[in-house]
Amino acid sequence: MEGKGIYDNKIKTVTYEEAIKDMTEEELGRFHKERYRKLIKPLMEMNERELRKMEDKK
Repeated sequence: MEGKGIYDNKIKTVTYEEAIKDMTEEELGRFHKERYRKLIKPLMEMNERELRKMEDKK
């Protein structure tokens, strides 16, 4: 087993720190933009939809 990653038969996960440790500033910037686009933004949009549903039920 390498590093602190969690292994599955098909998927290897790593910590945020391990993922970014060897990145250049440019790579890190792209990583953060992609992370926002693929993870943070969809979660925030889902939360907004759920809050609207809750407000509509009042």
